[in-house]
Amino acid sequence: MILHSLLLSLLLTQPSPTEQSVRAPAPLPDGFEITRLHDDVVVITTQPFAANSLLVRTANGVLLVDSPTTPADTEALLDWIEAEWGGPVTHAITSHWHADASAGNQILIARGVEVVSSEKTANLLSERGESMREELLEMFAENPQTAAEIAEFHPTLPARVVRIDQRLSLNLAGEPIVLIDAGPSHSADSIGVFIPRLELLYGGCAVRSNGKIVNSSEADLENWPRVMEAFEAEKPRWVIPGHGRRFDPAMLAESIAAANEASALSP
Repeated sequence: MILHSLLLSLLLTQPSPTEQSVRAPAPLPDGFEITRLHDDVVVITTQPFAANSLLVRTANGVLLVDSPTTPADTEALLDWIEAEWGGPVTHAITSHWHADASAGNQILIARGVEVVSSEKTANLLSERGESMREELLEMFAENPQTAAEIAEFHPTLPARVVRIDQRLSLNLAGEPIVLIDAGPSHSADSIGVFIPRLELLYGGCAVRSNGKIVNSSEADLENWPRVMEAFEAEKPRWVIPGHGRRFDPAMLAESIAAANEASALSP
């Protein structure tokens, strides 16, 4: 009788399966903005460039596309998602070589995350990563906190480098994905990441959320529309830009128009 009473008491004090599966939201790090598109999809926007990072919960882990712009924010993002979803980031994709996609590689690799990029991205990061770091330090010289965070950034090559011939199908953390390289656009190496299960396309900085191309110093304005057409061919439900908190596929046509307009105005 005593044993029966003890077992009954233990059962009554255990959380129900529903209570166990409901996790209280983890506090968001300072300066982070969050957009929840799906139970398994979160977009985090971080400073100093209001850049987007995509997080996807998969069957076997968490996939990150593009790290924040500083190692400190990358560390904070990894800690946050582990608290939020109860598991670590296991795989990451670097969509292009700029700091708003690659600056967290050193942290990701140190924490055991498999980081994947194209050959083009790895080559550009190797050739131009240090000069990019110096430019960023100069850009934020009058902002001591940001400059100190950028000073901790050391360009780091991805652990896994792949060759993409237009399209490459991979399985990362149990999630089938497609990497799309339709040629240069925002930069020589910008790629798209399509996740068929979610009908979601990460277009990165090639997708313009405001319909404008402000910085075309590395851009291929002539080929840019072809890249957007390749993205449109996937018929995505959601499109994630590198910057901006719009996530609708209409941005693809708007980016074509923006590239054509910028091309007509260029000398």
